[in-house]
Amino acid sequence: MRSAWRYQDQHIGRAGGRVRRLTMASAASSRSLMRWLLAAAIGLLIATTAVATERGLLVEVRPAPADSLWWTHLDFVPRDTQVRSIAVNRLDPSWCKASELTEAAFPDSVRHGERGLDAYLAGGQNGFSAKGSFDGRPLEIVLGIFESCGGESGNFLLVLAAGWPASSPDRIVQVERISARPVLMYLSVDPARGAIYMPELLPVRPREQVAMECESGQVRGAAGTCVRRYARRG
Repeated sequence: MRSAWRYQDQHIGRAGGRVRRLTMASAASSRSLMRWLLAAAIGLLIATTAVATERGLLVEVRPAPADSLWWTHLDFVPRDTQVRSIAVNRLDPSWCKASELTEAAFPDSVRHGERGLDAYLAGGQNGFSAKGSFDGRPLEIVLGIFESCGGESGNFLLVLAAGWPASSPDRIVQVERISARPVLMYLSVDPARGAIYMPELLPVRPREQVAMECESGQVRGAAGTCVRRYARRG
């Protein structure tokens, strides 16, 4: 039987100090130790992976009557420290967390069905990110949710220059807070006119009431939406 060297328990040496005693151990014992170490390493990897995957935007649906509009009962929790490989504090020094809005972040209960998010975005909307030449150069447009280190939260618009590395100062074209609270917005872009629209889903109410609820800088769009328009500059 093959053998291997292994450290055993410490014992008192001649000078009264503690020393380790190196003895022979069977290969079977060594294999058992290796299996135990391998199992421990796999367990640690699984635990680390589980923690690492708890990223991205968390969207929770609050309990509500069955006939209510689901997008009025959403809570958004950003959990990322980077957006598109860019540190959040580079986007805004006061932010601690920020996450992109993505369809995958929404639970199945509000994605599917005739009134679900997937059906709505399938109607010609651009979703939560887009690419296009809005000012004569290729750009990436991203909508997301931020949370400041002081606990404030809302929507942000991020405009990036396509093709630049994340570390380049030329990568970030524009970062702007576009709402004072997290809401469900989507993109409607018109590259030919250099325009970006961000309608916000609102409860269907009388036109006057909807118009009153639009924030400063927004205009009333289609029924039930407020629209913020960003046009090409220059």
